[in-house]
Order: sequence, then structure tokens, then C-alpha cells
Amino acid sequence: QEAFRISFKEISRGSALVETFGDPAGSVTETIYHLDGRHLLATHYCAQGNQPRLRFVKDDPKTGVEFAFQDATNLASEKASHLVRMRIRLHGDHLEKDEIYVADGKEDVTTLALVRVR
Repeated sequence: QEAFRISFKEISRGSALVETFGDPAGSVTETIYHLDGRHLLATHYCAQGNQPRLRFVKDDPKTGVEFAFQDATNLASEKASHLVRMRIRLHGDHLEKDEIYVADGKEDVTTLALVRVR
């Protein structure tokens, strides 16, 4: 088990939520959640140097909030590794997050299980 830290803060007068994600290696990524008209987007500033934009697709009580790939900036090719789906589940002080990446047509799922520190 590795230690991860995720923190959240509002920016731009509450119009966006920044998720800062740090891992034991010291690599930090950010995902910014914001509205684009009526659509909720998540722009993921990946440590790989690309920036996938994911669009909210559903909120299911069992599987959580889900985002799916819309497009990306700075993506070398469609075969390059990039985030294509994300699911977030909150249960009290527990947060589970699935990050689904694709590289060369193959999916890789990472599930993070975090507990809120007060």
C-alpha cells in the first residue's frame, strides 16, 4: 500500500474545483472540474505531459460519478498513454477513484482508495 494525497480547493470565485494529486514519487497532477455551458468537464493535467478533457456522463448511486474522454491537448498520438475514463465514489470519509488509461489500444485501470484526514 502506498500513500497518496488528494486535496481540493475552489478557484475563480467558486466556478472551478481543483483536485491536486500527489504520489510517493513526488509527481503531482491536477484535475480541474468546471462547467462548459451546461456540461461538466474535468481537464486532467497529467504528469505524462498531456491534458485529456473528460465530460461528465452519469451519476449512478452504485458506480459513482463517471467522466468519459472528450478530447486532449498535447497528445502525441492516439496510441500514446492517456486518461479516457474516470469514476469517483464518495462514502462518508472514504473516496474511491478509478482512473482508466489507454495505451496502444490497451486499457489499464488504477483504483485508489482514500480516507479523509481531518
